Amino acid sequence: MESKVANDFDDIYRIVTEKAKEGDEKSIRLFLSMQKDIQSNAKLAAKTFEMVEDDEQEDDDLVLD
Repeated sequence: MESKVANDFDDIYRIVTEKAKEGDEKSIRLFLSMQKDIQSNAKLAAKTFEMVEDDEQEDDDLVLD
């Protein structure tokens, strides 16, 4: 399901990009909005992965003999 959504988003992104390149004003606005959302989500994902890595390192109290 997630891969289908990702593929659909990719298809929509490509269509909007092409229309924006042709000068369609609505597509240009949508393209800029999508870029902003993508960047925001990428930053959020990076922070989330950092937090997970930090938690894994802190919880590793293994003692090896």
